[in-house]
Amino acid sequence: MLHIHSEQKAMISDAPQLSAGVEKTATGVPPAAPRRSWPRRWWLAVKRYPIPFGAVTLMLASLVLWLAGRSTIACWMLLAVTLLGGIPLLWETIRQFLHKEFGVDLIAILAIAGSILLRQYLAGALVVLMMSGGEALETYALRRARSSLSALAERAPRSTHIWREEELVSIPVEQVEVGMEIVVKPGELIPVDGVVTSGASSLSEADLTGEPVPVRKAPGMLVLSGSVNLDGVLEIRATKRSAESKYAQIVRLVEEAQTQKAPIHRLADRYSLWFTLAAVSLAILS
Repeated sequence: MLHIHSEQKAMISDAPQLSAGVEKTATGVPPAAPRRSWPRRWWLAVKRYPIPFGAVTLMLASLVLWLAGRSTIACWMLLAVTLLGGIPLLWETIRQFLHKEFGVDLIAILAIAGSILLRQYLAGALVVLMMSGGEALETYALRRARSSLSALAERAPRSTHIWREEELVSIPVEQVEVGMEIVVKPGELIPVDGVVTSGASSLSEADLTGEPVPVRKAPGMLVLSGSVNLDGVLEIRATKRSAESKYAQIVRLVEEAQTQKAPIHRLADRYSLWFTLAAVSLAILS
């Protein structure tokens, strides 16, 4: 059987490389989507976060009008920022009250209402900009994190190759058991943790360890799932199932990090009601 394997390795390296029906590049990673132009990216950002961008635009226009001696029109612009940004914030606060949730948004609503009553429109506009800008940054960070998690999950290998008699066949990685020998072609991802039993190749472990220099692997050396096989055919004996391998552990850790709140966030949620009451009390005393 080993003699048959050695004769067919040349044919393996020339075989078309498919993984889950997705076309791969030379490194086994799906080709990256083309980057959008700067005007297109700015337009998408404005559509996603209209309140902070609109607030900045109107506040800059208000500054120009104030410098030009049109203070009345400048004040009207600041009032527009305060109202247009305060109405969505008021609706969100009402929704939280209906769900018996209390947060510091109530303080922002009171500050906006006070700025309107006292005709301090600049203060109200600044509160709107801080609240909407913070929410936009939080949404942007969450979208980036979810995008990274999706890319990490999509990159996970779906199938691998094993010898059945004299034929090399593909099987789902979930069917790989400890002790099975699999074949990894050039340009493919290592599907499970294991030990090299035959062949030699350079592996890229940059996504796992951050090390950009490829590592040369030979028989008897350990390999980690998620590594990219660069230039040779490897036969690997699995030491772990795919669900227990290093790459699957990384995906699970990232998913858990996405679903859990940071300790400071939990602390803010826990004491938000008392903080709000204390701030309102101090404002009344003032």
